Amino acid sequence: MIYMSFWYAALFVVIEGWRELGLTDTRIDILLQSPNVELLRRYRNGAFHFQREYFDVRFIDFVKEPDTVQWVRELNEKFWSLVLDDLNKTLYAKKEPPSKPAIVASVPIGCLHPLTRDRARLGAKPELNTLVSNQRIPSY
Repeated sequence: MIYMSFWYAALFVVIEGWRELGLTDTRIDILLQSPNVELLRRYRNGAFHFQREYFDVRFIDFVKEPDTVQWVRELNEKFWSLVLDDLNKTLYAKKEPPSKPAIVASVPIGCLHPLTRDRARLGAKPELNTLVSNQRIPSY
């Protein structure tokens, strides 16, 4: 439960950064229209602030919704896909600067679910695998 709570709470921080930077992507923007975003915000508050009760209502409200686990996984995978694309563009760019702010700086790799990171690594170029591995991401 502790890892899941940190993962969910950190994902909301990524959403905040996404919105503050004014980034857009059709796939992500559709997912961010979900009422789950507000539930995730409350979950983050419950995870990152002291709670007298272990099973605070903010945790219960989020996990009792039927689609939150799938929604979190989809959103996480969409963010990771963009991070991977941005890293590949950065590593293999010729002379042209990126046309949008670097997403890499706004998404902490450590907050991405290990299964998503592993799937992304399988399709990444060797140099990117080394770069991601050097981030000291624990293996699960």
